Amino acid sequence: MTVQITDLERALYDTWTSDESTRIAGWTLHSNGGFTRRVNCATAVGSPGTDPEAFGAISTWLAERGGAPIVRVTPLLSDETVAAVSTEWGYRSFDDTVVMTGPVTAVASSGSIEVVPVTDEGFFADINVLNQRAPSSKPAWRRLLGRIEDRAAGLRLPGIGVALVAASGRVAEVYSVAVAPDARRRGVASSLMNTATAWAVERGCDTMSLQVLGTNDAALALYDRLGYREVYRYHYLQPQEEELGAQIDGC
Repeated sequence: MTVQITDLERALYDTWTSDESTRIAGWTLHSNGGFTRRVNCATAVGSPGTDPEAFGAISTWLAERGGAPIVRVTPLLSDETVAAVSTEWGYRSFDDTVVMTGPVTAVASSGSIEVVPVTDEGFFADINVLNQRAPSSKPAWRRLLGRIEDRAAGLRLPGIGVALVAASGRVAEVYSVAVAPDARRRGVASSLMNTATAWAVERGCDTMSLQVLGTNDAALALYDRLGYREVYRYHYLQPQEEELGAQIDGC
């Protein structure tokens, strides 16, 4: 299967869902209780409105839901729109993120990795602690997991490593891979990824996909060794970090 950017964007938003979304001036707005920029932002394809009225409506909608006026920029958004948001709205770029894909090939699931429902309390505790999530994000995180529980699995080596895998059609998305600092470089992350791939084989997927910060050299090297390759990048345009305060937890 050859996947396009549109396919991967569809799979991402099908597996990392928001509490609420709407359309304003050609933009799609997402709100999810301040849990991650991906679902607390405005995103679009092509050339949506950037006039003051559109900016005001977008800012108001997000602010009313406890968020901030953040724009997610993918290669599907026109260069003219990116320039307008940057200059007319006075926004700066944050969190350059690499979207990578890899093939779904038959691999042995690591026997040490537990595969559990995403509603499992041990998994929920580990994914919060190991990913250093703010306690305030837990309600929104639970809601997100609840929406995908029928097509997702939690992967964990209790107290040591954790990941989330979710299927959208033939694409399996891997999220929130984390390993305790004192257990890194021991093959835990590779075991988590192999188990995710084995799960994807069982679901009939043929493409693995994930997102990783462009500054995370260790993770990029790991995924490269596992056969993942960059397809595209996205980033966010937003006010200065200090203006956002603690409204958004995670990228």
